Amino acid sequence: MPRVQPAFVASGILGSFVWVVAALVLPVDWAEKLILLGPLCACPLALALVVDPGVQPLRATWRYHAIVQFLAAVCAVVSFAMPTGPITGALVLPWVAVTLVAARTGLLRLLREPVRPLEERIPDVGMVYLPIGAAFLACSRAGVYPLDFAPMIVLLTAAHFHFAGLCLPVLAGRVGQQRAGGLSRWICRGIIVGVPLVGVGITVKHFHPHLGVVELATAWFLTAACVGLSLLQFHVALDLRPRWQGGLLALSALFLLTGMALAGIYALGSLRHAAWLTIPKMIVTHGTMNGLGFALPALIVWNVRGSRP
Repeated sequence: MPRVQPAFVASGILGSFVWVVAALVLPVDWAEKLILLGPLCACPLALALVVDPGVQPLRATWRYHAIVQFLAAVCAVVSFAMPTGPITGALVLPWVAVTLVAARTGLLRLLREPVRPLEERIPDVGMVYLPIGAAFLACSRAGVYPLDFAPMIVLLTAAHFHFAGLCLPVLAGRVGQQRAGGLSRWICRGIIVGVPLVGVGITVKHFHPHLGVVELATAWFLTAACVGLSLLQFHVALDLRPRWQGGLLALSALFLLTGMALAGIYALGSLRHAAWLTIPKMIVTHGTMNGLGFALPALIVWNVRGSRP
């Protein structure tokens, strides 16, 4: 289990203060505030758990990466203070570059150390997924909407690959290393496949509305993996000491379970053309539960514990 990197922890703590200020000052809606939580706080805390300069191949580059990461995240925040356009989109490019360095690190470790347990490799997969979220964020701020998706879908795709793309695999890896076994490996496989599969399902429905069942199947696939993770995390939380850490981890698992249940309900309602949950309601409920309720508490616990079992 890699040791926690203090520079990334400091970036996440400082980023949380910046996020609070940005949330109070910037004239943006809740969806945009949630996406900013990724680069400023959640992603650096996730990278703090993954990147170990003692084993990763980009030692010289990564030495200053936490500082660059924080500055790039601030640039992304500034972009939300301006109207969408080419210049605004360009402000997110430093964050794209940061995520590409992370992805290269993850990919090289996957190629050079392929025999590690899956619970140790899944965080590297998360780093590979992260630039997808950064690219969609840059497109959103530039006013460019790939494949003619609605602006909100582009923004939510960016959020998906910041939180489900990076934080979810990192946290699944931590829980899996505490309870290694057949169940944890299947959960990790489900998350690795399910994160991009959700995007595939949305894309298929976008071009072929009559194939909404594909979107439902992919959403439920990832939901099933996350339900398994939440139950395994509950089990880990019961044995965790001190008790406040176990309690916080259990609360995180409860938010994941509830948030993903809402995702499954939304997907079914979308297929049946029933307005059980709308996208604005999903942002407030599912998005908040997964970002503030699940990811942040669990990241705090594992960063506080460091490399302790």
